[in-house]
Amino acid sequence: MKIYLKNFLYNLFFVVFLFSASGCDDADRIQLEVQQREEKERKELLNSTTIDASKAKEEMNNCLSKKKEIIDESAMLYKLKDYEGALNKIKNCHYWIGDDEEIKKINNTSQVRIIEKDLSAISGEENYQERLFFIKKIISIDDSEKAKYSKELKNLEAREAKQVALEKSKIALEKKKEGVRVGMSQDDVLASQWGKPIKINKTTNAYGVSEQWVYRGGYLYFENGILNTIQN
Repeated sequence: MKIYLKNFLYNLFFVVFLFSASGCDDADRIQLEVQQREEKERKELLNSTTIDASKAKEEMNNCLSKKKEIIDESAMLYKLKDYEGALNKIKNCHYWIGDDEEIKKINNTSQVRIIEKDLSAISGEENYQERLFFIKKIISIDDSEKAKYSKELKNLEAREAKQVALEKSKIALEKKKEGVRVGMSQDDVLASQWGKPIKINKTTNAYGVSEQWVYRGGYLYFENGILNTIQN
């Protein structure tokens, strides 16, 4: 539909352009040509849609007819610890048979086993963030794995929270060392070396809120929460 609308607008512009260039005598002929072109494009679009639908139906029937075979073969590959092979066996028909409980189980557990292989090569001490990422990914695929990783997950999340707090503290310290500049928000100013003002004078009018922040060393003026004037 979007393609057809785009072509229609293009053709309409084409008509207007040629109409102005060629005059009214050629308008009917041009309009007929455009209509014929639109009809041709509409038929091509419908034909292509029919072909796609036919292929999809054929693919669906093929996958459904082979469902038991796919389940048996992927289950066998899983038992042989060929997890990638099991996933590949399901992949082409996953759209049509992916809701089957056996398929879901083989698909999810195969993904988990592959990720666990990568996880085993990652040190928790050196690369805790990467390890945390993979553990969360495993749990997102199969929630039943949560119990297996609950203790490590708790430790890694605590470590991450501590690191985030440390980073925030560093950022706050750097901001404290900074001065102020036009365009800052009020929160940025409060976090800067200027800090909290001695007094705030506020004016509200039809255009918004104006504030004057009074400091011992000068004044800061805000319009709707944004610093626009610095007076030392």
